[in-house]
Amino acid sequence: MNIRKITQSAAVLALTAALTIPAGPAQAAAGPNTDFNGDGYNDLAFGVPTYPGFPGGASNAGLVGVLYGGPDGLGPHYTIRPRPGCVSTKYPDGSPAPCYLWGRGLSATDFDADGRTDLVFAGAADMEVLAWKPRITTIMRRTHVSLDSAGRSGHLVAGQIDGQPGKDIVSAESQYRKLIGWYNGAQSPTYTGPSLPGSEQGAFHSMDAADLDGDGKLEVATVFENGWNGDVHLLVLDEPHSASGTVTTLGSPDHCSPPALSSIDICPKADSEVALGDVNADGRADLVMSTPSTGRLQIWYGSASGFASYPNFVSRVSWMHPLGSPPPLPRNLAVGDVNGDGAAEIAIGAPRVTVSGQQEAGHIALVSGSPTGPVLSDVQIISQDGITSPHDPASASADPIAEQSAAYDNFGLAISILDVTGDGKAEVVIGAPGKNGGRGMLTVLRGTSGGISTAAAQVVHGLDVGVNTPVFGRGLGVHLLQTNGPR
Repeated sequence: MNIRKITQSAAVLALTAALTIPAGPAQAAAGPNTDFNGDGYNDLAFGVPTYPGFPGGASNAGLVGVLYGGPDGLGPHYTIRPRPGCVSTKYPDGSPAPCYLWGRGLSATDFDADGRTDLVFAGAADMEVLAWKPRITTIMRRTHVSLDSAGRSGHLVAGQIDGQPGKDIVSAESQYRKLIGWYNGAQSPTYTGPSLPGSEQGAFHSMDAADLDGDGKLEVATVFENGWNGDVHLLVLDEPHSASGTVTTLGSPDHCSPPALSSIDICPKADSEVALGDVNADGRADLVMSTPSTGRLQIWYGSASGFASYPNFVSRVSWMHPLGSPPPLPRNLAVGDVNGDGAAEIAIGAPRVTVSGQQEAGHIALVSGSPTGPVLSDVQIISQDGITSPHDPASASADPIAEQSAAYDNFGLAISILDVTGDGKAEVVIGAPGKNGGRGMLTVLRGTSGGISTAAAQVVHGLDVGVNTPVFGRGLGVHLLQTNGPR
């Protein structure tokens, strides 16, 4: 039976036939947080925001999908697209606005408190919460939330944020420089969070959330650009639901202008990305920031007493390649434990780098974690042509992907590190949205106790999951869900 065969229903959904899910893993991964169907395996959500709509719908309606995890990797899938007549919000004149750009924001949490993780995704002006029936591949209910004029940045985080019993969803709102939230299961947003720097609307370039201080609540880290003067700030927000919430500035122009110490200056740029995870195996999430335009990798270790004024780890590396201008919007930085030793690895994408003479073919760099922090001496460069060392790029030690780099594949534009096989070791999932004429491709490199496996990788092409129409380099693999711990 072809488990990837799509069937259309008369409703909004396009989903796989209902399948019985195999028994859960013998050794389940600690704290699975993207197990949507309740079978004990993490699942991978993806978005293709500019995917064309059905006839009569928006030209860039978008598509959201889930690939279900299992002992052999990613298996059956589910997809959803807005049907004609789907209304996201209303224009100022009262006329309905269509649903479009579905999949530009992705997150996951148990929003309805039924004991199972729900998928949260955002479009241009609406948000959907999908809840699954247990152990089958269909959903139970869908909740639609209009975002009106707020929350349109595409950045979503979800989980236990405000310390109250229910789970929360937080989105970035650029016009008023705030994080807005749907707290404790509420369907109406709260706008009372602390304001961010500047007097004009700004831009959120990156956002993630994790428990950085061990208090049981998620803090929100973001790279934010002041719309008035273009200053870029690295901020951490605690209690973002409250006007009296704390905003900690870790990086800003004040930190990187002379006479700052050049070896540890903290100069976030518009291409800076943040991702949170436990890099040094101390049980607390750490803040990782990569800035390709300056080649800097900086890490602040999580602590109950807060962050140090300067990063605990900083390095300028030759293998971090600029992303170009404008920088790509998806997440090309990910943190997760590939070898199961408790110290998370760091994956950094370079989707616009030339590989094997192919312009913008792309590759990623994988950095091992350890109790003393990142181990730069064993960085691996992974492309569709093989695994190499940055010190000897011409010598490939293995070729698990067995594809060929092609111009504008943009391999590494989005990355997720997630244990989908349930063995306690996370897989590295890499998007190449320009592959296959713009239909896209995902590569799944299996995690082992020795790092990523050199055995044959799992490859999922756009056609396998219903991405049948080329999307000009923005196909499958342009946006992947990332989470780093229980939500």
